[in-house]
Order: sequence, then structure tokens, then C-alpha cells
Amino acid sequence: MLGSPNYIFGIYDGRTANNDTPVHALPGSNKITAVYREWFDQQKLPSTYTDFSGRSDYGPFLAEGIVA
Repeated sequence: MLGSPNYIFGIYDGRTANNDTPVHALPGSNKITAVYREWFDQQKLPSTYTDFSGRSDYGPFLAEGIVA
């Protein structure tokens, strides 16, 4: 949530995508994870991985094979 006093720099971890995720979407999701991790590292910003838990709007995209 923007403006939350409880923010974190979280990066969705493509490795935790639901088992229903089409196989062709997984490499792209993992690539996005790596790009964000690299950027945060280069900026020397703390970050943490967060699981694809199904509690956000990315679920329908992954279900259709669209990387997230």
C-alpha cells in the first residue's frame, strides 16, 4: 500500500507461483524477479522476497499464462 508506515521493499518471488500457472509463464516471472532483485542490490536498498500468495491482482494474469 502506498504511504503505509509499515512498508517493505518486497519482490514477488516467481519461484512461488501456483502449481496451476502455465509452464511458459514461469521463466518470465523468474526473470522479472531477478531484474528487480538486481536493481535493489545495485541501489543498495534492502528488499525481501514475498510469495505469490494469490492475494493480489496478479493471479488472473498468471492463470492465463501472462508473466507477473
